[in-house]
Amino acid sequence: MTYSYGNMAYDYGMTRIVGGTGAAEAEWPWIVSIQHPWVPGLGHWCGGSLITADWVLTAAHCFDKFDNISLLYVVIGATQLTRPGPGAQVRSVKQVVIHSDYRRSDYSYDIALMQLDRPVLCSSYIQLACLADPNLIVSALHNCWIAGWGVTTARSHEAAWKLFSACRGSCGLRAVPSVYHPTTNSYGYVAYDFDMTRIVGGTGALPGAWPWIVSIQHPWIPGLKHLCGGSLISTQWVLTAAHCFDEVTDISRLYVVIGATQLTQPGPGAQVRSVKQVLMHQYYNPVDMSYDIALMELDHPVQCSPYIQLACVPDITLKVSELQNCWVAGWGATAARGRKTSDHLQEAKVQLIDVQLCNSSRWYSGKIHTHNLCAGYPQGLIDTCQGDSGGPLMCQEKNSDYWWVIGITSWGKGCARARRPGIYISTQYFHDWIIFYMNLSPDGSSSPTSRACSHFLTTSHPWSYFIFTSQPSQKPWPRPTPSPKSTPVPTLCKVNSCPFPIKILVELFTQVKELLQQTFGQHTF
Repeated sequence: MTYSYGNMAYDYGMTRIVGGTGAAEAEWPWIVSIQHPWVPGLGHWCGGSLITADWVLTAAHCFDKFDNISLLYVVIGATQLTRPGPGAQVRSVKQVVIHSDYRRSDYSYDIALMQLDRPVLCSSYIQLACLADPNLIVSALHNCWIAGWGVTTARSHEAAWKLFSACRGSCGLRAVPSVYHPTTNSYGYVAYDFDMTRIVGGTGALPGAWPWIVSIQHPWIPGLKHLCGGSLISTQWVLTAAHCFDEVTDISRLYVVIGATQLTQPGPGAQVRSVKQVLMHQYYNPVDMSYDIALMELDHPVQCSPYIQLACVPDITLKVSELQNCWVAGWGATAARGRKTSDHLQEAKVQLIDVQLCNSSRWYSGKIHTHNLCAGYPQGLIDTCQGDSGGPLMCQEKNSDYWWVIGITSWGKGCARARRPGIYISTQYFHDWIIFYMNLSPDGSSSPTSRACSHFLTTSHPWSYFIFTSQPSQKPWPRPTPSPKSTPVPTLCKVNSCPFPIKILVELFTQVKELLQQTFGQHTF
């Protein structure tokens, strides 16, 4: 039976591993997962072999009926697709070269080369595969293996390691390249105002650059209607700041725009949802901005795409202080004294600043809470205090393509002032609180894989949102990384470690073609 996903068709009856066993990590360090966002579950479409730092060898039939290879992405260095781990890297596809004599009817010449958008860095999890030259006696080989993420039973139509979410198998991945576009070391400056959190001096973000950021909007707000930012952490839940709802008297008027970069022209990838309920932390204090965190449930789940993906929230095992590539994004005002929000999503790079320094007498003088983070620049002139209220502070994990939302835009003092960086709510600090309330179900059970929940509690609060009393903490939902081990140190792939580069491959294809023609006749293939 053939299953269709948009314009793609796949025969599950012919490409699968049945009766196999789970591979150990880094056991086959050259195997890759070719993925497409329209494929249900894990997004896995085909396997491949990394033969140089930026070329993958795969089957030509993987690209039957493909109209747009720009939607493809390749995961390298992973064993479990739902938890690729710190050694995994993700690349887009630059081009696909299919053998000129490939035929779908009989799968002759079913071979293709796929060039990645940029080279990978080799490590203990990522190595190059060697190709056999004509001198190797293949028939004499005995210890042979196959590996892949295909279906695991003869009648199964599900990929291995299936995730119970409608979105991609992992959070924190972006469709755009992870090597971003800062020029020199100047990132403009980002300023924060206590009355109106915003990014000033940032640059326009690319479509899909931050696919988990959302715009929370209200029809009574002049102009773009933008009220606050937020982060999509499941298909139906948004993480944001509690102070966003200080003056909201009816949450039924709120709506959320997901997958947009420009608010006036959201594009075909954008989706709009109403708000079902808002869960504010029970200890939120609008005076000192403590516990400034809230969860917002959408009226129905979103559908993931290259423009909409889930954000990762770190648990206690992530060493946040060691993260260096950190960014903020939002639609806040773009001038230090401006009151008009930006139509185009803005972004800026920031530095994490030690909380003790931030709380010192010459900085914020004890106003920083234990659940806060500081980010920006000490000198203030290159100050990134945050994006919009409720928007994300995002950092890339070391040696990985995965991003973590480590902070929520909360407050700050002044605009681009020295020793007055932006203050964020630590999502790591509130990890258990987030998971507990997001995963609670009517029967009292909780599951990390069932994250779109129904109603929690009822209340007579006139503003129609929920304030909770304290509840016992749930066991933290594990991060999408393997069990603790030494992080692989990436190195440049040794392209010459295998003696047959791309040129030799082309020559090999030609030799095989000539041999087949001599053996079976000129017009057989």
